[in-house]
Amino acid sequence: MFEKGYQGHDGALLYQPMVHIPLIIRMPRQQEGRVLAVNAEQIDIAPTLLDVLGLKIPPWMEGESLKKAMEQLPVRSKPKFSMSVDVFGNGGGFRAGSIAVSHEQYKLVLHLNKKERELFDLSNDPGEQLNLVHTKREEAGFLESMIRERISFLRPSKDDMDRYFPGRETYP
Repeated sequence: MFEKGYQGHDGALLYQPMVHIPLIIRMPRQQEGRVLAVNAEQIDIAPTLLDVLGLKIPPWMEGESLKKAMEQLPVRSKPKFSMSVDVFGNGGGFRAGSIAVSHEQYKLVLHLNKKERELFDLSNDPGEQLNLVHTKREEAGFLESMIRERISFLRPSKDDMDRYFPGRETYP
């Protein structure tokens, strides 16, 4: 992360060197390795293993199976999210941090405490050097709406906060 002026492997930076971690799966009787051009999240591991074993994937599981991609069949991947946030701010919101979404060739990083956005075309700029947020406004807006929807889904209600922090009027 030296190219972004940051040293270390923790913090709110969600650039590719921090979030692009290879997922390595070796199947029984597999003789050679393959590199797949599919993004995955940790929540994709369980559905993939269940699918490979021929077991039903429960409908409540958020992840998606990567089995078709592993079989080199065409797949349309879901948007993938990365988060590094202070989860519960006063009233249940996020205090600070970053949330990113990658979908198709684009990736948007939303810096919550700075109220800044960065949009990258990972196909043409894998090093994330050129921020396209002002030139690709439609793509940036679409990806930001995905993040905002995810934030509203993750935001706990006041009842949840009262359950987690009984007797408090403000929350950490």
